[in-house]
Amino acid sequence: MNDLSAATTKRLGYVSGFLQLGLLAQARKELAGVAEAERSAPGVLAMQLEVAMASETWTVARRLARRLRKEAPGLDAGWLHGAFAERRAKKVGGLGAARAILEAAEPRLGARSAVLHYNLACYLAQLGELDAARARLARAVAMEPAFATMAKTDEDLTPLGLS
Repeated sequence: MNDLSAATTKRLGYVSGFLQLGLLAQARKELAGVAEAERSAPGVLAMQLEVAMASETWTVARRLARRLRKEAPGLDAGWLHGAFAERRAKKVGGLGAARAILEAAEPRLGARSAVLHYNLACYLAQLGELDAARARLARAVAMEPAFATMAKTDEDLTPLGLS
């Protein structure tokens, strides 16, 4: 976000705060105030994606995530949120598409993103690939131990019999 004006950086801070408070209308209003010249900046696109995710507007989130992956492949949000939005947007085929996005992200994010491995564990468990799901979950837990507790109540991981 270093390439953004001070005014836009300030607005994005407000958007983030509003999202944390669950104030989606206010978050959207702040985003609408971003100068036209900066609306395509990766930091602004990422925040638009955050708002779409919070709003559960999965089609919009999918579109924004695709754009972010293309224009700023180094940002985690395009990959991680994109996979989640893909899953939620599509009833049929969403799991496979989400898995493909995360597997494509693995060379970029795999060494540092426990969330990538955790989400892959969820998708693989739902696809019936239980051994692969267990391996991904183990990797996620090794990177972020809190995932061990979360996994016990995650419905996506029910096929693993963790509870």
